[in-house]
Amino acid sequence: MIIGIDLSEKNTVTSWTDIAKNQVRFAYLKCTDGVSGSVATYRTYKQAAKQSGLLVGAYHWLNPTQDVSVQVDHFLQSAAVEEDDLPPVVCLELYSTTSSVLEAKLRTFVESVETRTGKRPLIYTSSTYWKKYMATLEWPCEYPLWIDEPSMDWPAQLYPWAGWVLWQFSYQSKIPGVNGMIGMNWFNGNLSELKYLAKEGLLKR
Repeated sequence: MIIGIDLSEKNTVTSWTDIAKNQVRFAYLKCTDGVSGSVATYRTYKQAAKQSGLLVGAYHWLNPTQDVSVQVDHFLQSAAVEEDDLPPVVCLELYSTTSSVLEAKLRTFVESVETRTGKRPLIYTSSTYWKKYMATLEWPCEYPLWIDEPSMDWPAQLYPWAGWVLWQFSYQSKIPGVNGMIGMNWFNGNLSELKYLAKEGLLKR
């Protein structure tokens, strides 16, 4: 498996070179939240991370109370997804909603992003949040799972996925090169498969 990190506006990077020296091979950067939230350092960090040899992707926090089409536009304009980027990620957990609203807006978001970028988005969620709103749905398994499960124990299967592509096993880690607590993640595969994920945007587990 391959180790990677995820960063938000709460983090300040002092050296991407130092981050890469710690066997980190990829980074997901928070890009946007809802219809207007954005991270000022996103593009600078994205370029610097790539120059240090990391694969990089962008994530968006979906706000079910806001217009999803506006969120798609906001995210894609801000993320500027490139051919060698890791697939975009839609994050679910922050907002209370209803099952019908969340399903409709999630589906619109992932389908729109896939159509416009050519990359199949990942869905980031915890088992608790998913089971509360989306427990019986089958179609999301077409989109790779990034499971939020802080633990040293292997995550349990989350329906409808057979397994996970990314596992956030900690969100309170610290490593040289970045200030503040960061998320640490395993990629369920080898480096060649990670590069394939970036190029093709498709990888099921």
